Amino acid sequence: MAFVLAVGQSVTTLLPAAEIWGTSMDENPQRSIQPGLKAHYAGEMLFVSAICLAKLAIPVGLWLVSPVKEHRIANIATGVITAMWALTSILGLAFQCRLPYPWGSHNWRCVDRISLFRYVGVVNILTDVALIILPTVIVAPLHMPLRKRISILLLFNARICAIAATIAQLIYIPRLFSHNYTLEGFPFIVCTQIAQAASFVSACVPYMQPFMESLQSGLLWTDEVQQKTSASNTTSNITSKTSRSNNSYVEIDTQRALTPRAIELQPF
Repeated sequence: MAFVLAVGQSVTTLLPAAEIWGTSMDENPQRSIQPGLKAHYAGEMLFVSAICLAKLAIPVGLWLVSPVKEHRIANIATGVITAMWALTSILGLAFQCRLPYPWGSHNWRCVDRISLFRYVGVVNILTDVALIILPTVIVAPLHMPLRKRISILLLFNARICAIAATIAQLIYIPRLFSHNYTLEGFPFIVCTQIAQAASFVSACVPYMQPFMESLQSGLLWTDEVQQKTSASNTTSNITSKTSRSNNSYVEIDTQRALTPRAIELQPF
C-alpha cells in the first residue's frame, strides 16, 4: 500500500500539469498554474501517507520479532505517535486554504502555510529519530557478535539519509511561497522525492532475510535467558521457603523432645 501511494505521489510530479515547476512564473501561462498547484496539493498528502506507512513497517516488524514486553510497548507508542503525526498533517494540508480552492494560490486566503509545512517536516524528523533510537535500544544489548550487531544497526541508521533530505526540505520551504515560487520552489520538490525514496529504502533494507533471522534469534535467546533467570529465582525462593519451613519443624520437634513429660501413675 505504501508503495502504491509513493508511486502516486511521484506521478503528481510527472504529470504535464507539474511542468510549471522549475520554470519562471513569467514563462508559465496563467491557465497552467492552477492545474500545477492541484497536482502539488495531491502530492503533499500522498507523500505524508506513503512515508507514514513506510515508517510503521519498523515498529510493526520489531513488535513481531521481539517477545520482550518493554520492547512491544515502545513499538506501539512509536507507531501511535507516527500515525497521529500523519493524521494531523494530512488534515492540515487538506484544509490549508479555504474552499473551493484548498490547493491555494497567492490570492486566496490560507493558513500560515510556512508554519504548517515546518510542522510536517520537524515532526517527520522527530519520528525518524525515534525510529533510529528504537532498534538501537533493542539490538545493542543482544548477545550476538559485535560485528553482526553493528551491521544491523547500520541498516536501521540508514534513515539518517531521510532526515538529511527532510532538513533540506525545511530550508527550501520559504522559497515555495515566494513570488516566483514555480522556479524558486523547485528544490523543495526535488528534496521531497529524495526524502520519500530514502524513507522507503531505510524501511525495507533492514528486513532482508539474513539480518532479520539474526535479529530474531538474538531476541529469542535474550527472552529465553530472562525466562530461565526468572524461573531460577522463583525456584530459589520456593526452596528457601521450604528449607525455612523444614527447619521450623525440626525446632518444634526438638523442643517437644526436650520438654519433660509428666509421668502418669497407673493403679495396681
